[in-house]
Amino acid sequence: MDAADPFMDICDMSMSSTLPDFLSRQVARSQYYFGPLDASADESWTLACAGREECRPDYALKREQFRYYALEYVQQGQLRLEIGGEAWELGPGSLFAYGPQSCFRLQALEGEALVKYFVDLSGSEALAQLQRSGLSPGKPGFIPPTRWVPDLFEQLIHCGTLPQQQAQAYARDLCSLLFQRVALDQTPTTEMHPERYRSFQRCHLYIRDHFRSLHSLQEICQACHLDRAYLSRLFQEFAEDSPYRVLIRCKMEYAAGLLAYQQLSVQEAAAEVGFEDPYHFSRVFKRSFGISPRDYRKRLP
Repeated sequence: MDAADPFMDICDMSMSSTLPDFLSRQVARSQYYFGPLDASADESWTLACAGREECRPDYALKREQFRYYALEYVQQGQLRLEIGGEAWELGPGSLFAYGPQSCFRLQALEGEALVKYFVDLSGSEALAQLQRSGLSPGKPGFIPPTRWVPDLFEQLIHCGTLPQQQAQAYARDLCSLLFQRVALDQTPTTEMHPERYRSFQRCHLYIRDHFRSLHSLQEICQACHLDRAYLSRLFQEFAEDSPYRVLIRCKMEYAAGLLAYQQLSVQEAAAEVGFEDPYHFSRVFKRSFGISPRDYRKRLP
């Protein structure tokens, strides 16, 4: 591995010979950041590797020993984890940790393609750093769907676009922030209610997929075949937010992207997210971001 090129974006596995041997080859697409693969003598811990893997349907992995302490996060799909004499079926939002003494198996389950993020740490204080997340090897955790955790993983991976010394320092800071965020948001898997969570996940994904055409909580309830009170309880339990606020946030974040990257007018951006009245759109946008869409556009480079 060329230390001067710590960022690797792999679109096909013809490049797999360039990867370290601890990475699975049963992935269809992947992105990695590589730091020092072994902590130096004067460093208590370092981020050796961070990655995002879109796994093949036959993805399966068995480890009886590993060089690093690691944390993995399931973004999409279902994964079976066997570790410490227990078995877990993990879906989106699930996290788990393992280390050099861990013996475990991973297997993708049928259904939606498995996509997961991970970080690998080395050094004498790597375990202590990992435990700041609230996770220890062997016991999974869960985070309700949030943009913060995958965003932090993505920033870690893209540290490879920075000069090497700067990348390593920035990666350590981001990794520490990731563990703090996980500790703040995490719910132990043993406290989850699988049926309610699956209902929440189905409704949350429906909002994310159809937010441009949705206008009201009643439309969400009708599409998801749930009454308003139960739907609101699900979102309060798993997202600590209301389904309508999630809908509005999706609309406003998308609209902000249209204003920033496609240079649409305020009226055009409003129409794209289902607002017939651009003045109403502007008021909602300002409540969301603290700035009007017109002023937002003026601040763009």
